[in-house]
Amino acid sequence: MTQDDRRLLGIVDDEDDLREFISSIVQDLGYATVDFANPNDLLTYVKDNSKQKLTAVLSDINMPTMSGLDLLTKIRGIGLRTPFAFLTGNQDAESVVRAVRLGASDFLFKPCKPDEISLVVERTLNLGARILETEALLTQLKVKNPHLAKDIESIEQASRFETLGKALNSVKRAS
Repeated sequence: MTQDDRRLLGIVDDEDDLREFISSIVQDLGYATVDFANPNDLLTYVKDNSKQKLTAVLSDINMPTMSGLDLLTKIRGIGLRTPFAFLTGNQDAESVVRAVRLGASDFLFKPCKPDEISLVVERTLNLGARILETEALLTQLKVKNPHLAKDIESIEQASRFETLGKALNSVKRAS
């Protein structure tokens, strides 16, 4: 696996110990991580095109500088479809519903076990890898076949609905 093919998980949590614990689990699975104590640092990272694209993000919902929900809103606002899994200590239904509407793909509820973290990370990274592959293929198609742009945009829209459906299934599993 080359560095460009390596799946990369962004981990955002203001609790240093928890962030480091999750990062070590993810690295033991063979994936790379970039860790952020502040959601604004993740935003800076994704806006910098010279760095490797994130495959997925695992973010705490409740943080002092910016909520994970606001972070996801900003990520979607800049046009990224990076899958988000949320880590939360409260099982507030309103937050979960808002997260799903924003496009969250999975959830972990604190306290969580290493095997739960592994399962959610694997699912989220696999989804992110499929999204990145699909986006790359659709971009190639648009370049090679500009007359098919509207049809390709329809395919992209269908892909977004599939992602939303997977997020809703995650919420059902968590309930």
